Amino acid sequence: QQRLLALLAATGVTARGATEGRGAFVTIVAAQARAWCDALANRDVVTDARGRFLRLCPDILTTERDLEVAAAAVAAVAA
Repeated sequence: QQRLLALLAATGVTARGATEGRGAFVTIVAAQARAWCDALANRDVVTDARGRFLRLCPDILTTERDLEVAAAAVAAVAA
């Protein structure tokens, strides 16, 4: 989660996560979360949208390359 947060921040995307109170998800607050979720699915990035929250859930099987691809895709969709 910390690595994904850093990659997202480097692209200008603000996200939350990597704390005990945030659980397994990295979240991005966006009014268009559902549309972003759909657009990311078209780029083979698995996300979930709950209301205005876009959720990403990296785990121990997520590679560095997966994180880089996801961060770049989120930045592109957010732009």
